Amino acid sequence: MNSNYYEQIRRAFNDWAPTYEGEVVQKLIQRGYSYEILGKKFASYISSSSNEKPVVIELGVGTGILGVSVARLCNMDLYGVDISEKMLEIASEKRVYLGLTCCNVDTYNFPKGVDVIYSGFMLHSVKMQERLIESAYESLHDNGYLLIADLVPSVCEYRDFNAHSRKYEYGAPSNYKKNNELISMFNDSLFELVHVERLGKIKDYTHFFYALCKPQPDAQVGS
Repeated sequence: MNSNYYEQIRRAFNDWAPTYEGEVVQKLIQRGYSYEILGKKFASYISSSSNEKPVVIELGVGTGILGVSVARLCNMDLYGVDISEKMLEIASEKRVYLGLTCCNVDTYNFPKGVDVIYSGFMLHSVKMQERLIESAYESLHDNGYLLIADLVPSVCEYRDFNAHSRKYEYGAPSNYKKNNELISMFNDSLFELVHVERLGKIKDYTHFFYALCKPQPDAQVGS
């Protein structure tokens, strides 16, 4: 059941919260990039919004480390969602979020009229990924963006993908998809997949960035 799945994630990330930032910063450095570089990538799409002060939602804020990197570069109204109350306690101290909601994204009540929704290293923890994409689509303005950075299994053979999260994410269960599976899922949605990019070094689990745009209604008719 999804409730048990997310309860395991909540407990795991609560346990991880005290050491999270120190660990993940080093992991990105070892891969050849940083949260500052990732923040610039998200910020470039947020800054392209036609709104002077876009409304932005970060899914899976963790301790707010990515939100800080984005907020340094953007004039925006930033809101955040995370399943872990311990993570959110630390994120609130960053003072870059106008509001923080503690829940899993399957039950999050997405507001309407949002300009950008982004997540860093969260999608693989979502049980109902297609529903998340649909909810994000309904939440965004036309020409709004859903931006996703995540770990993607690089191996071709079947493996126990949960073993990676059990080892590196304090026992949290996961729902990994390979790059071709993610691209297929995105292309099957109402979004337009406008950019795919590998981040850092190739490893068993490689980081990828995906940018999805909600097209204008007339663009959908003509497609």
